[in-house]
Amino acid sequence: MNTLTLGELVHLYRKQAGLTIQQLVERTGVSKSVISKIENGSTRRPELKTMKSLASELGIPLERVVEEYIETEHRMDALRQLLAEAVRLSNVSMLSKVTLRLIQASQEDSYTAVGHLYDVAGSILDIPVKLSLYELIIQYARNHGMQRYLAKAILQKYLINRYDINKAEAAYREGLQILDYIDYLDSHERHRAYYYLGIQAFSLKMYEQCIKLCRAAIHEDTTISVPRIAAVLAVTNSYSLMGNYEMAEVYLEMYTKFDSEQVQENAQFLRGILYAKKGEYAQGIETLQACFEESSPHARIHIANKLLEVYLQFDMVEAMQEILAAEETLLDFGPTNPYKQMELGTYYQQKGTFLFSQGLEQEGINSLLKAMEAFGTIQSYREVNTCIQLILNFFRKNQKNITLELLEMFEAVYNIINKTQEG
Repeated sequence: MNTLTLGELVHLYRKQAGLTIQQLVERTGVSKSVISKIENGSTRRPELKTMKSLASELGIPLERVVEEYIETEHRMDALRQLLAEAVRLSNVSMLSKVTLRLIQASQEDSYTAVGHLYDVAGSILDIPVKLSLYELIIQYARNHGMQRYLAKAILQKYLINRYDINKAEAAYREGLQILDYIDYLDSHERHRAYYYLGIQAFSLKMYEQCIKLCRAAIHEDTTISVPRIAAVLAVTNSYSLMGNYEMAEVYLEMYTKFDSEQVQENAQFLRGILYAKKGEYAQGIETLQACFEESSPHARIHIANKLLEVYLQFDMVEAMQEILAAEETLLDFGPTNPYKQMELGTYYQQKGTFLFSQGLEQEGINSLLKAMEAFGTIQSYREVNTCIQLILNFFRKNQKNITLELLEMFEAVYNIINKTQEG
C-alpha cells in the first residue's frame, strides 16, 4: 500500500520538477483550483483522467496512481476505468487487485460482477492479459462455487492455450478439467469443448480419447459447423489408425454427407487409406497418388506421409524417391500449428527410416534429428524416443559404436527443444 495520498504524490513530484501550480495548469490544462484541492486533500478522489494528465506531465508512474485508486475507490464506473487501465498497461498484478475490488464493491450480486469480468476478458486482445483475467475468474469462481463461470473460463483458457505449439500436450491435459464442469456449459459451448479436445487428442495420437470426446458431441449436435466436420474426420482417421476399418467406413460415410469440395477431396484421400489398410494396395496407392497430385499446399505433407507409409511397407524405392524429391513443395504449408508439427516430424521420421534402408547413415541420422526437433516442440516425447530408438537400432544392426559426435548431435537437439519450451 502506498504511504502517500494522491495529493501528496502530486505535490511531491511538482516540487521535484520545480513547477508552480500555475505552470502545471498551463502544461496540463487542469484548472488551478482542481490542482490545489487535490494537493491539499480537499479532493481525495479526483477523476482518473485528471490524474492521468498530471501524472503524465510530472512523471508519476501511472501504476502508482492506479494502485492508490484501487485502495480507496468504491464507484463502479471509476473501478471499470481502472480495469481498462490495468488491461492497457498489461499489468497482471494491478489487474488482480482491481478485479477483486470490482467484485467487492459491486452493488449487484457478485455473480453478475463476475459475468461482467468474463465479458471484459472476451474483448481483450492482449493474450497474456486475457489469460490472466480468465485465471482470476477461475480462481474466484472455484472458491465461491460459481460453477458456470468456472466452466466457461476454463474453456476459454483452453481454447487459447491449445494453439501454443510448445505446450500442446500440457494444454490438452489441463483442458481435460473442463469435463468436470461440462454440464454447466450451454450446448454450443459443450460441443466446442468436446470437439476441440477430441481433435487435439487426435493430433497427439490419443485415438481412443479422440473417439470418446468427439462422439460425445457429434451425434447430439445437428449443426453443420467447421468443428463438427473436423471432429467427424478425426474420428474416421482414429478408427482407421486403430485398425477398426468397419467403424472408419461408418464415419467416412457420415463425413461425405457434408457438402463441400474440401470434404470430398478429404473423403477420397480417406478411401485411399482404407483401401491400403484393408490390403487393397493397388487401388489404395492409385487413389492416394491421384490425391497427392491434386492436393493443396496445406494438405500435401499429410498425403505424402500416408504414401510414404505404404511405400516403406512394400519397399517401393523409386516411389519413395519421387516423394522425397518433392520435399520443397511438401514443407511449404504456411503457418505452423501442433498438427503441422506432428506431420513434419512424421515426414522426417519416415524419410530417415528410408535413408537408413538405403545405407545412407549420416543422411538418415540428420533426418531423424529433424524429426526429434519437430516432435519436441509440441512435447511429443514418445515420438522423440521412437526416433532415438530407430537410430540406436540402426547402429546395433550394423554393429557400429555410438560416437561422441552422435551424442553431441543429440545434445544439440535437446538444447533446441528446451530453448523452445522456455521461450
